[in-house]
Amino acid sequence: ATYCGTLGVEYMHIPDRQRCNWIRQRVETPSFLTTDREQALATYERMCRADGFERFLGDKFKTTKRFGIDGGEAVIPGLEAMVDRAVEMGCEDFVFGMPHRGRLNILVNVMGKPMSKMLAEFLGTAYDVDEKLGELDEHDWSS
Repeated sequence: ATYCGTLGVEYMHIPDRQRCNWIRQRVETPSFLTTDREQALATYERMCRADGFERFLGDKFKTTKRFGIDGGEAVIPGLEAMVDRAVEMGCEDFVFGMPHRGRLNILVNVMGKPMSKMLAEFLGTAYDVDEKLGELDEHDWSS
């Protein structure tokens, strides 16, 4: 069943036979890529959120250069699963190096950046609250 599905795993180019065998043992098992209904629905929901976000940006900012994810929506559930698993294992910080393509979607849907903050930055209306409070403290209120 491993070789009859829609996923291919290439590993024969790896010169180290131990590594090839390690991959083969994991891929050629009945439990490889088994998902339950809830897991499949969660993945589908994540992809729908990513697609909806892209459509929203496309509708609201038609003429703005925004580097949409355009066909790469499937990366969202993968990254989100990776982050979720890493958090379970105790990871606290993440650094993602990536191109512009899909960056806004990943910031909102994977890293949890609030949509309001992202849109404010996108529209150029965001400001640093601490900086603004500092300006208020420096203001001469006696006049």
